[in-house]
Amino acid sequence: MIGYVTDSREAVLPITVRGPSRLPRQIEAVIDTGFNGHLALPPESVAVLGLPFHSDSTATLADDTEVMLPLHTGHVEWDGTERRVFVLSAAGSPLLGMSLLYGSRLVVDVIEGGPVTITPIVENQGMP
Repeated sequence: MIGYVTDSREAVLPITVRGPSRLPRQIEAVIDTGFNGHLALPPESVAVLGLPFHSDSTATLADDTEVMLPLHTGHVEWDGTERRVFVLSAAGSPLLGMSLLYGSRLVVDVIEGGPVTITPIVENQGMP
């Protein structure tokens, strides 16, 4: 999977998200290694996708403030397969978190337009 670095120095990955209607929606998500969840989307995107509500979840923001946010379920195309994910409904840019990246290698060339590459980690691959 390949994304890019924006002119504002964010690593972005285009992903396809589906709700119960199965209609795909392409979303450009900022990779946030400080976010331990799967995916965070603005409430408008959650509504358009019709993502089913799962529960309320406590989230700790960057300033250590704790807030309750709605948690939904959805599906993401990930490395050629569909994965069920939890989606926080939160204002701001779509965020891709560490739970979705788990089991992957993330390589970022941190220059404007630089590639962001995500590949699966192959067990027992060893070091070069």
